[in-house]
Amino acid sequence: MAVSDKQNPPAGTIQVDPEEGFGPHVTERFLDFYGEGSVFVTATVDCLNHRFASVLMKSGGLPADHVALQYGTPEMRGSLESLLKALAMQGLSKPPVLLMRSATGYEEPQQFISTASSILGAELVTNWMHLLEQEDYAGADALLSIH
Repeated sequence: MAVSDKQNPPAGTIQVDPEEGFGPHVTERFLDFYGEGSVFVTATVDCLNHRFASVLMKSGGLPADHVALQYGTPEMRGSLESLLKALAMQGLSKPPVLLMRSATGYEEPQQFISTASSILGAELVTNWMHLLEQEDYAGADALLSIH
């Protein structure tokens, strides 16, 4: 059995510092594609940070009272979580992994949204993205509850 080497992680993995989160790992291509000031980009980083910290807390790798680094509001992250849940309910295996892979350069930046569009419909995902960018989180969530 191979021993994990934190200085040389296995190919295809990234080392995320829980205090810094995923922000430093988001690629320039992802930022360029969605726009650096994009609510979707912020929600992506917050969602990945929150999920990563939750896993570490459950495994004892972080104290139970650790607060994940967040740049946006809980509602912003919640809207993206709602999209992830809708995708999982439609049969997509591990939607957060596809989101992470798109954000960190292991997939094309648009791969997550393209996949969501193919599963939920391009019009719904386009409208959801528009509402998210307008910070209408209740409206974005309502779109998904209809689907």
